[in-house]
Amino acid sequence: MRGRVWTEGDEGNRVIVVGRAMLAARGLMGGFALALRHGLDPTTTTRPEPPTTCTPQRPRCHILGSMDRRALGQFLRDAREKRHPYDFGLDAAGRRTPGLRRPEVAELAHISVDHYTNVEQARGSSPSRQVLVSISSALRLDDNEQRHLFEIAGMQAPHSIYPSMNVADSLVQLVHGMRTTAALVVSARYDVLEWNELAATLLEDFGKSGSTRRNLIRNHFLAPPGTVRYYGMSGVEEYTRLVVGQLQSAAARYPEDPQTAELIRELRAGSEEFESLWSAGYVTTGIHSMRQLHHPTLGELTLSCDLLLVPGTDQQIILLSAPNGSRTADRMARHLAETTD
Repeated sequence: MRGRVWTEGDEGNRVIVVGRAMLAARGLMGGFALALRHGLDPTTTTRPEPPTTCTPQRPRCHILGSMDRRALGQFLRDAREKRHPYDFGLDAAGRRTPGLRRPEVAELAHISVDHYTNVEQARGSSPSRQVLVSISSALRLDDNEQRHLFEIAGMQAPHSIYPSMNVADSLVQLVHGMRTTAALVVSARYDVLEWNELAATLLEDFGKSGSTRRNLIRNHFLAPPGTVRYYGMSGVEEYTRLVVGQLQSAAARYPEDPQTAELIRELRAGSEEFESLWSAGYVTTGIHSMRQLHHPTLGELTLSCDLLLVPGTDQQIILLSAPNGSRTADRMARHLAETTD
C-alpha cells in the first residue's frame, strides 16, 4: 500500500498536521529530510519558464504556434507504452503490448477513445490546449515531459495546471522502509500514489483496487452500500470536514485541472453530505488526534495519525503508528513477525 498528507502555515485551507508525532517519528523525520534531498528541492516551489526559442543545447526546437502532429502522436504513444497499468489501478494480466491501452488513457483524460486515437495518430483536427492538459494529467507526465509535449504542440507549457502525481524514488524508499508505521503518499486531491505493506494491512491494498478506489475522498463519500467509512477508524466527522477542506484548497490551487473539476462534480452530484459541506464552506483545516481502529484481524488498535507535507511537490504523507509500549504496538509487532516468517 502507498500514501500522503500535508501543509505548512495556515495557508488557505491546506492541512497542517493530523495526529501527534510519536517518538519513533522523530527519528524518521531525520531520515525523511535526508531522503528528500536526493530527489526533491524543499526550497523550490516554482517551475522555470519554458524556452520559446531554440538553443544550442536543444538539437530540435519547435516555434510556438507550430504543431508537429506526427512528433506529438509519437511522443504520446511512447509515454503511454512506458506507463505500468498497476500504477493506475489497472490489471496488467493478459496484455499483448506494454503500457496502457488507448481506451484507458481516454477514460482517464475524460475524452472519447476516437478523439485520443486521432491525436495519437495525427488525424483529424489539432487537439486543443485543454485536451492536451487532460492527456498530460492522465499519463502523469512529469515537468520535463509536459514541457516537451507542449513544445511539440507549439504551445507554452502550463505551470502547475494539475497536482503532481509522480513520487520521488527517495520518498518511495522511505515509505517502504517504515516497517512499523503505516505510510501512504497522496496527491493534493487525495489520490493514493504510494503505500507500504502495513498501510495495505490496516487500510486497503490499493494495488488490488480500481483507479477510482485510489482516491480517498471519493472512497469516503461515494463508497458502495455496506462499506465501513474511514476504514473503521474513529473521528469520522472530523475526517469528513478535513478532506472537504483539502479538496477546496486543491481546487483553488489547480483551477484548470480537469480531473480535480470532474471529481468535485461527481462528489457534489452523488453525495448530499459532500454538497452540503462544500456549499457551506465550513471545514476543518488543522487536526491533531489519536485514532481508534477496529481491525478485522488485529482487533482494537490505538493509532497516532500524522500528516506531513512533502516540500516542493504539494503531496502529503499519512503516517499511522502505534505509541511505544502500547498493546497496539505489541499486536502490530506480532503481525509483522508472522508475515515475515
